[in-house]
Amino acid sequence: MFTLDQVVPWGRSFDEYCRMFALSDADLQSRILGCADGPAGFNAEATKRGSRVVSADPLYRFDIAAIRARIDETSAQILEQTRQNADEFVWTGIHSVDELGRIRMDAMRTFLDVSRPTSGSFRSSRSAAGLHLMSRLWPSPCADLDSTC
Repeated sequence: MFTLDQVVPWGRSFDEYCRMFALSDADLQSRILGCADGPAGFNAEATKRGSRVVSADPLYRFDIAAIRARIDETSAQILEQTRQNADEFVWTGIHSVDELGRIRMDAMRTFLDVSRPTSGSFRSSRSAAGLHLMSRLWPSPCADLDSTC
């Protein structure tokens, strides 16, 4: 059984988000609020493609170095547990644990490299890669999308 005793950073790619949420081109032209996005590459990639994305996650209270360190500390464990429990997963879009590892690590590198705020933590930082808000998520940090986001 796949088990974790703590929260770990594990980010998905732009393509994974689009498949998972069945995002159309029209959807990508709308404003998008990503809740609990973690170190996903979606915001950075979508913003580069012209989308308006706001990501909210308590993770963004940490700086890049801390997030990178946590990814480095936990990614091998996640992949090892995935490997041990591979028969519990449906392997259609991604065909192997090794492919999953490459895709997820690339997505998290995109997040770390492109989504970096100008300094410090992501707390309410806007960069070329969109807006990242440190948030408890409820109440929504973007209840009024026109003014906040």
